[in-house]
Amino acid sequence: MVKTKNDPVRWLKENLFSTPWNTVLSIVVVIVVGLFFKNLLEWSFTKARWAVIPANFRLLMVGPYPLEQLWRIWASLIAISLAAGFSWGTSTRERPLARAPFVLLGAIALLALVWQFGNPSGTLVPVACIGLVAGVFIGRAIKTENRVHYYLWTVLFFVCVFLIGFDFGRGGVPSSLWGGLLLTVLLSVVSIVASFPLGVLLAIGRRSKLPVVSGFCIVFIEVVRGVPLIAVLFMAQLFVPFFFPPDFPQLDKVARAIIGMTLFSAAYMAENVRGGLQNVPSGQDEAARAIGLSATQTLFLIVLPQGLRAVIPTIVGQFISLFKDTSLVEIIGLTDLVGIGEAVRNNPDWLGVTREIPITLGVIYFIFTYSMSLAAKNLEQRLKTSN
Repeated sequence: MVKTKNDPVRWLKENLFSTPWNTVLSIVVVIVVGLFFKNLLEWSFTKARWAVIPANFRLLMVGPYPLEQLWRIWASLIAISLAAGFSWGTSTRERPLARAPFVLLGAIALLALVWQFGNPSGTLVPVACIGLVAGVFIGRAIKTENRVHYYLWTVLFFVCVFLIGFDFGRGGVPSSLWGGLLLTVLLSVVSIVASFPLGVLLAIGRRSKLPVVSGFCIVFIEVVRGVPLIAVLFMAQLFVPFFFPPDFPQLDKVARAIIGMTLFSAAYMAENVRGGLQNVPSGQDEAARAIGLSATQTLFLIVLPQGLRAVIPTIVGQFISLFKDTSLVEIIGLTDLVGIGEAVRNNPDWLGVTREIPITLGVIYFIFTYSMSLAAKNLEQRLKTSN
């Protein structure tokens, strides 16, 4: 029998057992990994107290959010399920995973609804499932452009924020009661959305020929990048009120944290964008000027799109780092997902539970960060950044 190129035995021989040294190393690695997974599985199925997760699921998801106001979260999750189904339904058959991250968001929403934050009600789960399926059929029936999805998810974000905290005349939910995964997602999403245009403007300003503009951008970028995020968060808590009149309503801790994280991320974003702009050949600018485009048109229609496309992986890496850095807000008194996890571990009812919570938090963070990576990969393929 002739062995094919994809033959597993041939692959193992060429990659793991090609030399005596590689053979010994491969055997040692297999033994170590095997022992690790053996002990992990044994602990997971015999010793772990996984009951801590369903017992504190609502707390991990929304923190101290009032129980009577949870309908706001449920309505937002149902809307996300419907939008996720619509995005999946409009994806092309040639690339069925084109909008997989949105479908994953829908799956997360369904998971949260299934558990009902520790308060099962039997009605929201079917509604969310119907919304997800209905969105798929609607997306299949309607042929729309990709930009519609950007508008859809942008509007949906503001609608969800409106639902979560707006006062409908029955008492709103102040941001001081936001916590858990809800606070982590809101902090990261708002900071990401706000830091991207600000970072682009800083990158453009640093390349400006006006000394005042370029000097201000350089000083801002270098100063912010020269201090850790935790220092920026502390400074935002202490000094943000000085930028507003005395009679201006005081911003709460969440708003100040968002401002600090936005400024911090914008400084790094500016350097990433500036690197992309420098990679655009100067001939592009000259050709644009030759056909009569102004400096502004050349920047926003020719140079900036090419520069941003070249640094998509770096930008997404910055967004992922910002999402994980939201755990630092615990130090300034906000109870994000990690803060709630620590509170659960310190609960006297769950003493001795040391591994279950960190593993669960790690899985949650992985789901969101991998979704962002998958979205970036799909965007790169659609824009053909390798060409």
